[in-house]
Order: sequence, then structure tokens, then C-alpha cells
Amino acid sequence: MTQDAYPIARRLRTAFVVALLILFIAVAWAAQDFRLGARLFPVYIGMAGAALCVIELLRQLITRGRQKLSDEPNTADLSVEADEQTAAGYLRALSFFGWMLGYYALTFVFGFTLATVIFVPSLLILRFRAPFLASAAIAGGLVLLIVALQYFLMLRVPRGLTHGMLPWPF
Repeated sequence: MTQDAYPIARRLRTAFVVALLILFIAVAWAAQDFRLGARLFPVYIGMAGAALCVIELLRQLITRGRQKLSDEPNTADLSVEADEQTAAGYLRALSFFGWMLGYYALTFVFGFTLATVIFVPSLLILRFRAPFLASAAIAGGLVLLIVALQYFLMLRVPRGLTHGMLPWPF
């Protein structure tokens, strides 16, 4: 990015954050007339999103004038690197896409909670070589989060085709 394009990119980022802030506030505001059960999710998401936008705007204000161009890679850039445009890069992307399709298939068959119990440790262990105990702990924490969301926010998750056939209560 050239020195002249840098202020334009910064203004575009700020404009995008302001647009998101307006969207989150509008969602929270519009949901005020909903019944309690329907209001919880949009209000909480709208408030959390608006708070994150305000934090980002404050961060941009505090760091204004401090940032300089560097030759280091920008991790926020969505450009495709040269090594990702090789056959191996496309295979890695296709592999990850296959993992996501597998998660959707598991959710369709077994339901969201059981699919998460199967998928998360499998992905962490087989794809990212994570330790078994850490993978199991993460999966257990996710199950607790899913159950808590179902109980406290009355969140409904997909049950799957095998619901009622397995001794799984979720």
C-alpha cells in the first residue's frame, strides 16, 4: 500500500466500523418491541456488537497518527498469498472445506451438540495435532456452553435425524 492510499484505507475502516455500529444499534432498538423470548438474542448481540464497535473506534482514535507503513505482512488483509495459489494451497483450502461439510453432515445426522462432541476433538487432534486431553476439555466446555445457552436463553439447536434413537438427551 502506498503512503497516499494509507489515509484512505484508514477512513474506510472507520466508516465501516461506524456503519456496523449503526446496524447493531438499529437491531437492538428494533427488537425492543419483541416478546421476551424473541428479544433476548437480537438485543444481546446488538449491545455486544455496538460495544465492540465503540472499543474499535476508541482504539482507532488513540492510535491515530501513530501507525506507519511497514514491510511486515498485514494480518487483516484478505489478499491471497503466493503460496496459497499453488496446488498445495488449494488442497489445504479444499481439505478445510471438507471438514466444514463433515460438520454439517454430522449436525444433520446426530444433531448440533453431539456433532460438536465428535467434530471438535477430531478437528483439533487430526488436523491441528492438538493433545487429546486439551481437545476433550475444549469439547466439554463447548457442550457446557451449548447446554447453558439452551437453558438460559431458550436457544434451540438442530436435533438431527437420530434424535430419539440415541440415549443422548440433547
